[in-house]
Amino acid sequence: MRSLFVLAATIGAIALAPASATAAPFTLSQSGFFPDVEVDSEGTGHFVWTERDNGPGPDVLHYCRVLRATTSCASERTFTFSPPDEHRPRVVIGNDGTIVLLDYRCCSSTPTPDGGSSLDVVYLIGSSDGGLTFDQPRIVATQDASGAAVFGPGEFNVSLISSQTTGGVQFQTEAVDGS
Repeated sequence: MRSLFVLAATIGAIALAPASATAAPFTLSQSGFFPDVEVDSEGTGHFVWTERDNGPGPDVLHYCRVLRATTSCASERTFTFSPPDEHRPRVVIGNDGTIVLLDYRCCSSTPTPDGGSSLDVVYLIGSSDGGLTFDQPRIVATQDASGAAVFGPGEFNVSLISSQTTGGVQFQTEAVDGS
């Protein structure tokens, strides 16, 4: 009988508890494209998106850090690169809390770190302090990140996968620390 009472009291307490409120949506950009978000272990949202230039100027990568239970950017950064056309930025968070922004640029021949050039490049911008400051951007890949971007394999690599009509499913992994 005691078990039945405990069960009834528990069900009653659950039934009387207030339902969790659904947060109202809020706008980070009136003109952004290709958004992506990751949430860290503290509940902070790390958002990226593209603002299109729609002309000869460079598209802009936007980063916004939204603290848990807030509705606006606690900090914001913008980045521009060459080539000017940006597509599908990504944000990934490593097991150690490192935040990595990936910015895919296309359609103009760009020098790569290996001394060659590519029409497609991916810039990596890293932060080891939760998105308060960022390292200098550097080219780390030539793979479109439209499919997914994840940490791994291993602790210090970022992997990119995409599907392109001109090349099928493509995969590339690059060291975050530049090694």
